[in-house]
Amino acid sequence: MATDMFHQWEATLSQISSNDPSIKWVDAMCFLMGDSGACALAEAMKTNTFVTRINLRLNQIGADGVASIAENLLENKSVLELNLAANGLGDEGAFHVARLLEGNCSLKKLILIRCNISTTGIIAIARSLRRNKSLNWLRTFA
Repeated sequence: MATDMFHQWEATLSQISSNDPSIKWVDAMCFLMGDSGACALAEAMKTNTFVTRINLRLNQIGADGVASIAENLLENKSVLELNLAANGLGDEGAFHVARLLEGNCSLKKLILIRCNISTTGIIAIARSLRRNKSLNWLRTFA
């Protein structure tokens, strides 16, 4: 089963990187991809203009993985929704999210539930929203 999921994920990454218009939503919930999988997705998304929603809930993604995703989404303006719930982003990851929110004007919805972000990280995200006029839905709590 895990091998099938891995091969399916590899095929999906290939479709994403080739800018396949049939891939509009990436639902990778519970793939347990970790930072390396998040970095692979960020790399595949570099040239994609069709994916509008990404669900990465429960994937053991930390600060390094979210840093790659945030860096990509600073350039990629097609993604409107990002779900990073139940990943161990911590405050370092929250700082990457804050940097993303300062520079991305297309993201409309962001979910950061159960990401181990303390008040320090939440404050960084809140400050970034002063410059972000596009995000209209943010959900976060411990």
